[in-house]
Amino acid sequence: MAFTFLLFLSCFLGYTHSEANVSNLSPRTTFTVMVTSASSSNLSPAVSRIITTLETAPNSSPSKLEGERVGSNGILLSWVMSPDSHVNGYVIRYKEMCPYPDTTFREAPKPIPDSETLLNLFLPGSTYNIQVAAENSAGVGPFSKSLYIKTNEAPPGLVTNLTAFAQNHTFVVVTWFLPLRINGLITKFAVKAKHARTGQTVRTLEVDAQDIMTGALPHCNDAADILSRGTPSPSEVTASSSPSTLSAVPPAAAWAVPISVGVDQLRPFTAYLFEVSAFTSEGEGQVASTMVRMPESAPEDPTPHLSVWNVTSTSFAVSWDPPTIITGRFSYVIYLYGPTGVLYENSTVDLNFMYYGLIPYTTYRVVVQAKSAGLLGPEAVKTVRTPAEAPSAVQALQAAAVDSVSVRVSWKSPAQPNGPITYYRILVRSDNTLLQDITLTGAQDVNRTNRIGDGTTTPGIPADSLRHKRSADSSLITNARAFMVSLPDRSSFTGIPVTSTSHTQSAETNTKLNTNLDRTTNRTSALSMTSYPVATTVPLLTAHSQPDQLTSGQPRSSTRSAASSVPRGVDVRKEVIDMQSERLSYLVSGLSPFTEYTFTVSAATPVGEGPVTRVSEKTSEQVPSSVVGVSYQNVTSTSILVSWSPPLNPNGRITHYIVYGLNLRSSQALQRRTNETRILLTGLDKYTGYKLRVAASTAVGEGSLSNLDDIFVVTPEDEPDSPPKGLTVVDTSPSTSTLSWSPPDRANGVIQQYEVLYENQSHVGLLNTSVPRVTLTGLMPYSYYNVSVRAYTRLGHGNQISDTLNMLSGEDVPGSPPSSLSYTSVSPSEVNVTWQPPLVPNGVITHYSLELRNTSHFLNLTTPINHAQITHLRKFAQYTLVVKSHTRMGPGNHSSDPLNITTLEDEPESPPQFLLARTLSDDQVELSWEPPKQVNSEILYYKVRVWNESSEMWFNVTQTSVVISVDSKSRFNASVSGWTRLGDGGVLISITFSVLDAVPLGPPQNVSVVNLTTSSVTVLWQPPSQPSEIILHYTLYWSNNITVRKQLIPVSQLDPVSPETILSYRLSGLRAGQTYSLWLTCSTLQGQEGIHTELLYILTPEDATGPPGHPASSALPSPAGLTALGSDTHTPPNLLHPSTLSTS
Repeated sequence: MAFTFLLFLSCFLGYTHSEANVSNLSPRTTFTVMVTSASSSNLSPAVSRIITTLETAPNSSPSKLEGERVGSNGILLSWVMSPDSHVNGYVIRYKEMCPYPDTTFREAPKPIPDSETLLNLFLPGSTYNIQVAAENSAGVGPFSKSLYIKTNEAPPGLVTNLTAFAQNHTFVVVTWFLPLRINGLITKFAVKAKHARTGQTVRTLEVDAQDIMTGALPHCNDAADILSRGTPSPSEVTASSSPSTLSAVPPAAAWAVPISVGVDQLRPFTAYLFEVSAFTSEGEGQVASTMVRMPESAPEDPTPHLSVWNVTSTSFAVSWDPPTIITGRFSYVIYLYGPTGVLYENSTVDLNFMYYGLIPYTTYRVVVQAKSAGLLGPEAVKTVRTPAEAPSAVQALQAAAVDSVSVRVSWKSPAQPNGPITYYRILVRSDNTLLQDITLTGAQDVNRTNRIGDGTTTPGIPADSLRHKRSADSSLITNARAFMVSLPDRSSFTGIPVTSTSHTQSAETNTKLNTNLDRTTNRTSALSMTSYPVATTVPLLTAHSQPDQLTSGQPRSSTRSAASSVPRGVDVRKEVIDMQSERLSYLVSGLSPFTEYTFTVSAATPVGEGPVTRVSEKTSEQVPSSVVGVSYQNVTSTSILVSWSPPLNPNGRITHYIVYGLNLRSSQALQRRTNETRILLTGLDKYTGYKLRVAASTAVGEGSLSNLDDIFVVTPEDEPDSPPKGLTVVDTSPSTSTLSWSPPDRANGVIQQYEVLYENQSHVGLLNTSVPRVTLTGLMPYSYYNVSVRAYTRLGHGNQISDTLNMLSGEDVPGSPPSSLSYTSVSPSEVNVTWQPPLVPNGVITHYSLELRNTSHFLNLTTPINHAQITHLRKFAQYTLVVKSHTRMGPGNHSSDPLNITTLEDEPESPPQFLLARTLSDDQVELSWEPPKQVNSEILYYKVRVWNESSEMWFNVTQTSVVISVDSKSRFNASVSGWTRLGDGGVLISITFSVLDAVPLGPPQNVSVVNLTTSSVTVLWQPPSQPSEIILHYTLYWSNNITVRKQLIPVSQLDPVSPETILSYRLSGLRAGQTYSLWLTCSTLQGQEGIHTELLYILTPEDATGPPGHPASSALPSPAGLTALGSDTHTPPNLLHPSTLSTS
């Protein structure tokens, strides 16, 4: 709006020029200016001029500057300019506030003609301060308010200072710094590990930037409160930066913090290319890369294709391939193991190796390990055996004469077996004449192994390298000839087991060997003992003997004869020995006495036979043959005279004779020496069979014996020298006992009879029997008897009596009752009862049974001792107790005298029951009740209290009712308590009543049951005949004599089953096979139950589908007693409270 000011100028004398300033005019506007002069009386004519004002720069700034992000580096700007402003265009200036703040504004490259334009001059993810000003030909107006706006994010630039460091052969730490241009909020980093040669990606890691970077992440916000705290670029961060700059958000130090990630599971000795890129919300940025080579590590797999070739008896070559997994530059360590352990350790970089100077037919183990980084890899193992050669000579060859016809040759295996020893060869010569050619091989059915020179075993003999196996001829090995007793099976001697053993020799033995075989080293074992059980009869002694041969003085000659056989020609044979022994030996037999022999031994492998080793030995003198004509003569029952003739072939000077004997009953051996051809044997057992043989001896030793040299003798009969043994009780009863025993060890004849003596303090008995078993009768129950037995032969008993047996006869039921019953009251509901055991227990008392009764019920209890503590009795009640004693056989028919028990008095435990108020007239009410359920004493009187808000009355009455006068218009409270000699117990019953409302005058009528099952019953009844008001509910009680339960039945839930108002209720939850008692009460608004009905008893049927129940009855037996279950219901006063028995 333009304003025109008219100035009136006054001319004064002396002034020739005047001017006036006019302001607040609109620019570029034409104005007419008029100037007049004025005096005090007149105005001069006006002078006018037309003037146009000049153009000025805009004096207002654009408003409502707004921006909208376009792409990642563009902002669409818009603003509003005042319409009266003359504007030719607009100037836009801006400066970066975050992340790298500018110190000065920068202008857009050219003016903007309109109030809306798109600028693409910005960097992604950066916050800018933008201002706009209008311009015209006169200049630029003021700039608008700043617009702070953040450009859209874009993928970030390259991370900086990327490095990778291998910490070990599988783990690399990759480190980098933030990109110079983050272009937004960095959300994550991607790290890839690639094979440098193939480019194959082996590991990819993506890590969240917030998890890996500590502190705030570098980013820019639109919020204006942080725009003044821009962060300079990393290149501008110096130690001299101002504190406000260093503490800016985001922190400048964030670009100086390294970011590290560990990459594992890499391969050793491998070049990897690591690529790292940053991510914003717009995606992945540029990828930076670096390379690192992993250090070497220990080899991971064994050397493949390990093989052995060019194998000889003393050398072989080994070759292999490098490990398939390259972990570094490989060298190789080769170990050679022999039978004694490690032989050689060598290193090489080649892939083959040669071994020389080995032992033939030896198992070697070659171990090859690759080596890198100074560490060894897994083993590659190969086993090889060098071929065999002919062995060396046997070692330590020795020969020792065993007897006159055999020499034992022993040796050790060759020091250098050079292969599996397939056989040994023994040549026997005398005067350079070959007599025997013996080949010794090992068993074919064992694991064939042999020993090499160092004593270790090697896998053994190939099957095709063994010679044909022959069965060993046991006759060629001389052993001590033992003999066994051969007993015939005769029916005249029963109960005696017979062992028959025979000794046979092959025909080949008889033709090659002298009949008199080699001596035994221990002549005390010349008899092989066979044990026989003791018998009263003498067994037949040999299958070849006849009765007339056992007569006294009858001589018996030996059937053995001396014979000799001289080998002719060369004896060629094959034998099997244990070739695994450390020292091998063979007994060369069939030789002649006192002859010098040369023995040569050699070993052989499949390749050939080795050199021989020689040794010489001379056989010794031979033992004599058996004596002949052995006979005997009885002298007494403990001695006999034995005689014989010298051997037919003494084979030297007879130095002495030895008589061997065997007791056929006790298997006890005897031995006597004499220089004569007869001997008197004394100290023998009576009526006992003996087996005898006589051996002659030379300076060399004793001649061999066999069963053909035996004679059998029997000593005469006599009295027993020992009593019967093993007297024991077989079976017993209260009046009988069966005993058994064994015959005497030394009966000295045939037992004719046994005499049994038994006695106690009042009785002695004697009984004879011909068998070792007897049954004693007429015994007293559970009494001790002393029993002994003696045996008789034809010649008497010999005063031999068995050990006395202290026998106890069998138990019976007690013969008398417990006695001296008494009790002591502990409390009103507890007593201690004691008694004495029965005088005639007839056994061990196992327990006592107690029967506790009152007028209507009884209870059975048990206790193992003669006293009991009975608890939970009814107070001030009468009980009768009877005790029976029990043995293992039962209780018997004896009960103790009854013990009458009266429990102590106590205060009442329950108040009077069923307190009712019955209206008699308008001002009189009769209060009635029943005595307490648990009175515990005699009720002396009842204390009745009647009261309301205005009055109170007390009455002491001895009856169970009282008539009181009351106000017919008032409601009263009444209470009743029963008083005994000890008080009322603090329990009472109370009701509230008035003349207008009272309880029913009678109980429910005509109670009955129908539809009785194993678990339920239907109860029927009719209402009371004279109810005083409306019946609210009925209460049904039922009891199994242990617990009492009740069910409240509202009248509203009852439906009459007939027009005569018969009510019904289905009671369930009963148990099969039990007796229950039922009764009913009814209640009115008064809230108290009326008189209950008579008890109705029912018995539920047994359950046919399962085991029978346990019906309740008047007897309640319980070994541990029963505990009464508490109930808050009304129980008829004649029910017994069960008790609990506790023993101490």
